[in-house]
Amino acid sequence: MKSILRPSKDGSFVADALRDLIVVVVSILAALWLESWWQDRQSRAEEALLLAGLRTEFVANRAQLVEKIAVWAGIVEAAEIAHRLMRKPLDEAAIAEAQTALVDISLMSFFDPRQGQLTSLISSGKLGLVQSPGLRAKIADWPSLVADLDLERAIALHDITDGYLAYMTLYGDINWNDGTFETEYQEIFTSRELDNLIGGLRTNMQRSISEGNVILQATDEIIALIDDELRG
Repeated sequence: MKSILRPSKDGSFVADALRDLIVVVVSILAALWLESWWQDRQSRAEEALLLAGLRTEFVANRAQLVEKIAVWAGIVEAAEIAHRLMRKPLDEAAIAEAQTALVDISLMSFFDPRQGQLTSLISSGKLGLVQSPGLRAKIADWPSLVADLDLERAIALHDITDGYLAYMTLYGDINWNDGTFETEYQEIFTSRELDNLIGGLRTNMQRSISEGNVILQATDEIIALIDDELRG
C-alpha cells in the first residue's frame, strides 16, 4: 500500500496505513458534514421563504377576522334591539330604531380567509421544513378551526334564508314610501316567528364570535411563532 503521506521514518507499514486510514475517514466525515451543513442551510432558506409568505397571509386573515367579528357583534346588538321591540307598541322613534336594526341584521358578512400559502404548504408535504414542532402543530390545526366557523356560517345562512322566506310569505316587500309603512312594521313586530328567527340568528352570531376569537388567538400565536423563527 502506497502511503498518501510521507512514509514514517522508522518505515513502519502499520503506522503509515493507520495514518492514511485516519486521513481518509476524517476527509469523508468532513465531506458528509459539509454536505449536511449545505443541505440544512438550503432547507432553512426555503423555510424562511415559506414562513414569510405564511406570515403575510396570516396577517391579512387576522385583519379580516377582526373586521368580521365587529360586524357579527353589531348584528348581535341589532338582534337584541329587534327582540326588545317585538310585540310592543311602536311610535315613530321606535319604528326608526326597528328599521335600523333590521337593516343592520341584514348586513351579514362572513370570514373568507386566504389559505393559498397554507394549503400549498400542507398539500406539498413541505410542512416538515418548519423546524418548530409547536409552530407546525398550530399551522396544521388552523384549517380545522376555520372549518368549525364555516359550520356556524352555514347555520347562520340557514337562519337568514328561513327568516327572509318567512318574512316574504307573511308580509311581502314593504314599500317604505307609502302609508302602510307603520302598519306593516306594527304587524312584523308582533310576529313571534320572526322573533324566534332573529333570536336564533343572534345565538349563532354569538357562537361565531366565540369561534372567531379562538381563531384570532391561534392566528396571533402563529404570527408570534413565525416572527421568532424568522428572527432566529
